[in-house]
Amino acid sequence: FIKVKIQGVENNRNGIGSKVTVYKDGSMENNTNLLHYSEINGGSGYASMNELLQTIQIQENAFVDVKVIFPTGIIKKIKHVKAGDKITVYDTEGLKKKLLLAKHFVVKRILDPHKLFELIKWLFVILLIGYSLFYKNLKWNKKIFRMISIAIVLLLIYYLQYYYFEYKNIVLSTLLPLTSIILALVFIHLYDEREKLKQASVFEQEQIRVRLSRDLHDDLASTVSTIGIYLALIKYRISKSDIKLHKFIEKSEALVSETTSSITDLIWAINPRPESIDNLLLRFSKNFKELFMEKNIEFNIVNKLDHRYILQPKVKQNVYLILKEALNNILKYANPNKVTLKAKINHKDIYISIEDNGIGFDLEKMRSKGNGLTNMQKRAEEIAAKLTISSKQGEGTKCQLILKKEENLIKKYPF
Repeated sequence: FIKVKIQGVENNRNGIGSKVTVYKDGSMENNTNLLHYSEINGGSGYASMNELLQTIQIQENAFVDVKVIFPTGIIKKIKHVKAGDKITVYDTEGLKKKLLLAKHFVVKRILDPHKLFELIKWLFVILLIGYSLFYKNLKWNKKIFRMISIAIVLLLIYYLQYYYFEYKNIVLSTLLPLTSIILALVFIHLYDEREKLKQASVFEQEQIRVRLSRDLHDDLASTVSTIGIYLALIKYRISKSDIKLHKFIEKSEALVSETTSSITDLIWAINPRPESIDNLLLRFSKNFKELFMEKNIEFNIVNKLDHRYILQPKVKQNVYLILKEALNNILKYANPNKVTLKAKINHKDIYISIEDNGIGFDLEKMRSKGNGLTNMQKRAEEIAAKLTISSKQGEGTKCQLILKKEENLIKKYPF
C-alpha cells in the first residue's frame, strides 16, 4: 500500500472534490494499467467518516505513478512511488504557496472575531511581560538570562490557565490568567525594588567607609604623627640629666607609635577594597614579626593556599580583627616561645589558624572575665564563619577560623 495526503492551499484544505488515480509505474494516462481511482467527496473527521490520509493498496515492493486532479483543474503527477511510501500532494508550490498560507493565517486569526480576541490577549500578555521585565534592565547583562527564564515561566502559566478554562468558563479563561500574570509581575517588581534598595544601601555604606578611612588618614593619623614629632623635639631640647622626664617622653613616643599603627590598621580594615589572603598574611608578618622577636618568640606564617583568593571588604575587616585580637592576646598573656599562623584550603572551606605553645588558659573563666573572646565570636558570626578556640593550661592554645568559599570569597585564577 501507499499513503496519499491531499493538502489544499489554493483549494479547500482537505482537497474535497479532488480525484486520485494510480497507475502502474511508467504507464500514466494508460487506462488499461489503472490500479486505483477515488474521489474525495467529503471533509475529514468523525462526522464525514472520511480519512484525511488516503490508504491505497498495491502489490508489495511495486512502484506506481500517482495523479491528483484538484477541483480548480490543477493536476499534480508523482512518478515512481514505492510501496510503503507516504506522500503529501499540494495544489501549489513555492512562493505562491507561502503567500496563500500567510493569507489563510490572517483570515483565520484576525478576521475571525474569536481568534482575533485570542490573538490580542496573547500579544497584550507578551508585551506586558516584556515591558515589565526588560525595561531598564537590558543593560544589565547578568539579568538577561533570569528575565528570559521568568518570561517563559509566566507565559507557560498563562497558557495552562487559559486552555484549562477555555471551554469551561469564558470569564475565568480571560480574567484569571491576566490577573495572575499581573500579580506575578507586581511581586517581581517589589522584589527587584527591594534588591535595588539593598544595593543602594551597600553602596552608601561603602562610600561612608571610604570617607571615614580618608578622614582618619588625613586628619587623625596626621595629628598623631605631629604629636610624635613634637615629642621628639621636646626630648631633644630637654636636659639629658632629667632621666625621669626622658622615660615619660619615651613611653609617650611608644604610645604614639602604637596608636599610629592601630590607626593605620583601622584605615586598612574599614577601607571597602577587597584584599587577598596573601596580602592579609603579609600584613600580619609586617606588623607582628618584630613584636614577637623583641620577646624572643619564633613567629612563622605557613601559607598552603594553592590559588589566590580575594576577601570581600566586610570579611577582610572581621578576619583581620579576629586574628589581630588573637595575636595580641598571645603577646600579652601566653608567654610562648613559638607561634604559627597557618592558612590552607580544602574543597569547601578555607582554614586560618593560630597556634602557640604558651601557658594556655581556662576557656570558661576567660569568657566570663572579658569581652575579647565574645567579640571574636560575634565577628565570626557576622561573616558566616566558624571560630573554634581550644586551650589547656600548660599545653598552649589553638584558634581556628573556618571560612565558606561560596559566602566569603571571590575566587581568582592563579597568577
